[in-house]
Amino acid sequence: STLLPYTTLFRSLSDFSSEIPREFHTALAHLNKHGSLTETFLVNTLGADRIAARKARKFAAKIDGWLPFLPFDIGIEQTSEGIEYRKLERGKI
Repeated sequence: STLLPYTTLFRSLSDFSSEIPREFHTALAHLNKHGSLTETFLVNTLGADRIAARKARKFAAKIDGWLPFLPFDIGIEQTSEGIEYRKLERGKI
């Protein structure tokens, strides 16, 4: 097998469909790589202010519609620290 250069690998983890607003790609790349995404991390990647909190609510409202454009499914859990998004194998919801 051929090894891909790091930049190619990174690009493949962070490039998502144009159907998903670019401002959410960093959070989705984190979810893809680490398997989970906390609401706190999401807000911090969006600017850590009131506008970021509004964007995080938009993310939560739109995530189901983005599933066809993602290479994985997403489970959502309410934890004592807030919402946590979990990466799931396709078809395991």
